[in-house]
Amino acid sequence: MKGEEYVDIKTAVYNIIAVLYFRKNDIRNSIITLKTLLSTNPHNLNGLANLEYLYKELKKDKDALETRKRIDQVIYNQLFISTL
Repeated sequence: MKGEEYVDIKTAVYNIIAVLYFRKNDIRNSIITLKTLLSTNPHNLNGLANLEYLYKELKKDKDALETRKRIDQVIYNQLFISTL
């Protein structure tokens, strides 16, 4: 349980750092931070949603669509895993 709490705190911190970068208009570092977050927690919906938003802002439609597909898959898996 302690390890899981640590991962949740670490994930939250990465998300906050990414948002702060975005607010400073440093989208490059915001994306790097989100990708780091997702490398350790690939099913984090906040990180995925933030990354999708940034891709849309940059008009990177292909990357935004791929990220949207990942979001949909995570949601789908969570719905079916929780009902088993």
